Amino acid sequence: MDIPTPQRPNPALRLLSHYAPRAVMEKARDLALQLEREEAFRAYLLKKMWLIVPTAFLFAAVSFIIGTLLFHGALPYAPDAAWARPVLLFVAVGIALAGFLLQLYFLLSGLQRRAEREGALPRTIES
Repeated sequence: MDIPTPQRPNPALRLLSHYAPRAVMEKARDLALQLEREEAFRAYLLKKMWLIVPTAFLFAAVSFIIGTLLFHGALPYAPDAAWARPVLLFVAVGIALAGFLLQLYFLLSGLQRRAEREGALPRTIES
């Protein structure tokens, strides 16, 4: 059995290179590396779940309070039309939900940067 070397590549890879363009193979490799990084990040998040869950509850509470304050603060200035209060409530809920998702996004992106600094995520191989 031949051992692949840089001068004599693996026969299976050589055969595949005839049937698949190089760009497709590189894209498949990049997708495999991305999947590996995502799996490692999921494992890192599971280890940090004690931090994520209480922080997410805090974010939800803050967003709910802000949405409630927006709704009740804007009620005196709303017109007396029947459509005004439901629209105002919908806007306040939308702002609260957007604030919650934005806070959660920043938390997860910060955890991803920390995982990269700690070496918990595999490095991407640049070709």
